[in-house]
Amino acid sequence: MLSAISLALTFFVLIGFAPLPAAAQGSNEKLPIEAVPNIPNGVYSLAFSPDGVRAVSGGDDGTVKLWDVTTGRLLRTLWGHANHVLAVAFSSDGGRVLSGSKDKTLRY
Repeated sequence: MLSAISLALTFFVLIGFAPLPAAAQGSNEKLPIEAVPNIPNGVYSLAFSPDGVRAVSGGDDGTVKLWDVTTGRLLRTLWGHANHVLAVAFSSDGGRVLSGSKDKTLRY
C-alpha cells in the first residue's frame, strides 16, 4: 500500500532542499518547494545522493531516473524492471544506485 507521501510524489518530483532557516525550525512557516512539472508517470520512491547534488526516483513505469537537483534536469533514465520501482537508494559514496521493484528484483 502506498503512503500519502508516495502518492503526492506521483504528481511531482522534489528537486531541491536546504536546511531550514533557524527561525523556521519548529514553526509553521510555509516554505516554497521546487517541482518538476509534467512528470508523465507516477513516482513511488525518491532518494538524494550523499552530497545532495543528485536525486534518484523510481517510477510506476519500471524506470529509475537520475536527476540534477540544482537544475531539475533529467540526467539519465535506467530501464530493466518489469514492474513498479518501489525503492531506490544511493551507495554511501554516491557512486551507485540500487533499486527494488514489485517484479521481485533488485538492480544496481
